[in-house]
Amino acid sequence: MCGACLAVGMPAWLLLTVMAGCSLPRGGPVKIEFSPDGTNVAYLWEDRLEEPVVDGRIWCRTISLHWCKTSAPEKESSTSVETLGTQFAGCLNVPLEIKWSPHGHRIGVLTPHRLTLVEAGSQNKKTLEDRTITSFTWLSDDEVAYCTRRTWKGMQSRVIICRQKLDDGQAKTVAGFDWHPASKYTWKEHWAPSGQYVIFMEPDIGGRFHVVDVLGGASRAFGQTNACDIGVAWDPESSRAFCVSRKVGPWDVFEAVLLYPVTGNVVDCTPGFQGRFAGHMPNLIPIWTVDGKYVLVNALDISGHLVRPDPWEAVPLGQSLAHAFKAPKDSTIAPWLFRLPVGGWVGVIPTGNEGNSPVKYAADYLGHSVIPLLEDYRRAISPDGTMAATIGEDGRIKIRSLGKWWLPSAKSHESMPDSSPAPRGAAQ
Repeated sequence: MCGACLAVGMPAWLLLTVMAGCSLPRGGPVKIEFSPDGTNVAYLWEDRLEEPVVDGRIWCRTISLHWCKTSAPEKESSTSVETLGTQFAGCLNVPLEIKWSPHGHRIGVLTPHRLTLVEAGSQNKKTLEDRTITSFTWLSDDEVAYCTRRTWKGMQSRVIICRQKLDDGQAKTVAGFDWHPASKYTWKEHWAPSGQYVIFMEPDIGGRFHVVDVLGGASRAFGQTNACDIGVAWDPESSRAFCVSRKVGPWDVFEAVLLYPVTGNVVDCTPGFQGRFAGHMPNLIPIWTVDGKYVLVNALDISGHLVRPDPWEAVPLGQSLAHAFKAPKDSTIAPWLFRLPVGGWVGVIPTGNEGNSPVKYAADYLGHSVIPLLEDYRRAISPDGTMAATIGEDGRIKIRSLGKWWLPSAKSHESMPDSSPAPRGAAQ
């Protein structure tokens, strides 16, 4: 750890505080991700050197990538990705992203300074640095697309969408946008599952939604002006995107539209969305349910909803499930929903907060069946829904069999045990 921190310019006084016990080494998993075919799993691990106080400054972070086959988790590979120094000392979390390539041959890791692409078999690494890369996606196992933010004298910035083949050292610019005054806000780009399209607000504050066809190069603006990005949810086929923005100023005046990116057609869903979610700080899950039927929208005070944009329907599933759970100490029941890889089912976090919900559940769309599914905070579910990956106390990947939990033998929520302590029958 000390060697890594010296490499990023840790001052001598800080090393002395470490030696004196005034800073402590800590670490833990950050992201876990299955490969698209479910045969491999990868995770990011962050080692930290931080002050031994609540919300203490984090002086040094070392990010490493670990991966293995799900059939042999004991045979783990790993590689260092990036070491971050004192410029991020005041940040509790830093932007990190991990994505497998379509056929699982490579793993992409985005950190604040670079995009690192690792071959799962040979462990060879390729690093892309292009000013500030804010997001990326895979177009194939051999090509990536990314968004970079380029600045001029720290006062002006612009967004550039690029694509690059890994055997070619030159990035190809797909689309570039106007210069705007630089701001402290973080850009949010919403990539379609296929990688062909990306949606973002331009500029990020007081702008308008734009969609870019990464393969064709065309871009178009849609939706209201003078707006801020609330969220975008893509359907699994990348054929529809549900986009929500709000006007600059009033925090709960929303516009919700359904975009068809191939044709550019837009369906206005604002009356239904505004009527249901105004005043409740809605949050969109980035991908629709696996069968493409619903957008998952969680909202303050009114829990999780199944939303069908056109024709409009908002099903308050979280509220209908609330009576099935008993609140843990110092918490309230307000179920939020998350995506599961099985049609007809969604995940349920009873309190809406993973830290206060030791057990995560699965529920069918009607709320007739609810079953305990997961007991771990950092976890991922395989694309076929039959496995879960977690990180054990020893810092290594654990693969757990879930079985085909969605079959008709699932229990009715009428007989469900309390959410705390963990119920019997939870997947191990």
